[in-house]
Amino acid sequence: MEGQNRPQAHGVVLEMVLVILIGSGIGVLMALASSYFVLGVGALTRLRQAGASHLPESLAPLTTFTPLLALLLAAALVILVRRLFGITRWHGPADSILSAHQSGNTLDVRAGLGSTFAAFLSAGGGASVGQYGPLVHFGATLAALVGKLGGTKVRSDTFIGCGVAAAISAGFNAPLAGMVFAHEAILRHYSWRAIAPISIASIAASATAQHLFEGSVVFSVEPIPFALLDVMPYVLLAGPLAGLTAVAFLHSVRTVARWAPRSGLGPERNILLAALLCGLLGMAVPEILGLGTGTVNDTLDGRFALATLGVLLVAKLAASALCLGLGLYGGILSPALFIGASLGAGVAAALSGLGLEVAAPVLTVAAMVAVGGAVIGAPIAAILIALEMTGSYPYAVAALLTVTLAALVSQRLFGLSFFDRQLMDRSINIQAGRQTIALQEQTVGPLATDAYLALAADSTAADGKAAMVRAGVTEAYVLAADRTLQGKVSLHQLLAASNDDRTLGELMSRDMLVLQAPMSLLDAMEAITDFVGESLPVCEGGIEGKPGRFLGAVSEGDLFAAYLAVSRSVFHLEHS
Repeated sequence: MEGQNRPQAHGVVLEMVLVILIGSGIGVLMALASSYFVLGVGALTRLRQAGASHLPESLAPLTTFTPLLALLLAAALVILVRRLFGITRWHGPADSILSAHQSGNTLDVRAGLGSTFAAFLSAGGGASVGQYGPLVHFGATLAALVGKLGGTKVRSDTFIGCGVAAAISAGFNAPLAGMVFAHEAILRHYSWRAIAPISIASIAASATAQHLFEGSVVFSVEPIPFALLDVMPYVLLAGPLAGLTAVAFLHSVRTVARWAPRSGLGPERNILLAALLCGLLGMAVPEILGLGTGTVNDTLDGRFALATLGVLLVAKLAASALCLGLGLYGGILSPALFIGASLGAGVAAALSGLGLEVAAPVLTVAAMVAVGGAVIGAPIAAILIALEMTGSYPYAVAALLTVTLAALVSQRLFGLSFFDRQLMDRSINIQAGRQTIALQEQTVGPLATDAYLALAADSTAADGKAAMVRAGVTEAYVLAADRTLQGKVSLHQLLAASNDDRTLGELMSRDMLVLQAPMSLLDAMEAITDFVGESLPVCEGGIEGKPGRFLGAVSEGDLFAAYLAVSRSVFHLEHS
């Protein structure tokens, strides 16, 4: 008995070591990448802002146009990146979600790196975009690459979860939110094999960022004491308002994105148009440019009047919709947090103007994370961001009310998240679950077997009956010399024939259910709902009602066996 336990214990120790190495390794890598990304954007922002003050006196009139010029330069560089990396569409968190739900490692590393670099240039140049979406996808891409190179038996979705959690953890200095976000928004399931490495990656990223980069919290909030009962009416009011604001923001982005391909300008001119429009808007309201972290912190400190907050909210929403919709790539979470903070502070200011006592910082934080959580489809992670950002449990409880109501409104009026809608635009329903996606991935072609009887069209009914008796089947496929499927004939048809000399070409059925090789297993299962028979033909190259070249046959039993295999695989993945 001891001899049997020793190998088992040895395997457990090796698994623990592997989990620690993977989690901590990815965590450290993403802490470095995220921190340098943020520092780099900050350096470009300072350079952009300081550049105007260093212009010669003769060029002083150009100072006003600095935001526009910087954005046009950034747009030109983004276009260059697009060409160098051969990117036809930007890759982001939606691709990370899809890859985590697919079998194998499907992330496009080249497109992921190019998209992250483009986001860096956009944010540094002043585009009204965020950093966390690109960092999340970069984390998933980097972790997937490590998984490929490492050659371990750890599942690819676990690597993706580690990278995503580490990116959020390092970016917000919020390890709990990072771990939950990876499960809630990306993996969409919890399993004990995935939780351990993802948790380690999240904590390692936060610890590394704190040690090497002083781990300053992105948004600074000094908690104030308050009674939850006093703020409840206001946070409950802010919830639906935050949800409606999130919906307005998401629809604005999608409206511009739908218009872009119909504009006739092409992707590159659309990017330049985004820079032009955002630059002009930024000349009037410079606070909306870039990541907007400083403006959000000023909002949290209550430094803006109600009218200013309204302008900031509308201008940021418009600028972000133009940039994201027209292709000046970046994240959507930072703009959502900016818009949410403006909304919360604005509501607090309006209520105060009516003579009501409102804990403005509480309402601002609650609305801020509510809009952000509704946009990315991660309400629990948003609540934890509020907790780790403020270090206050009462703040998190207050945010809980606003976040959940906002998520309810947003889900009913828009959908689970911006990323899910992006996938829906590509005819991918991620909400259908991992099993449905796996069934869509499995095609019918590989299931075709040679367990069938093939006969020529000029064979007689007598020949057909004899061949079926010898083969022990009740159906046969009529094939041409080039294996094109011509029809199907059953023993019942042959027995009912008045003359045994009639040919199969005369007796066969041409109206039959044919499965094309590229058809998904899911579509095949739906197609055979009313099927009655021994087997189904699998063909390729069928067009305009013509079956095409016959590859083989598949029985209902074969299809159900494949279906059950996929179901067991998904169950094991989500429960182990």
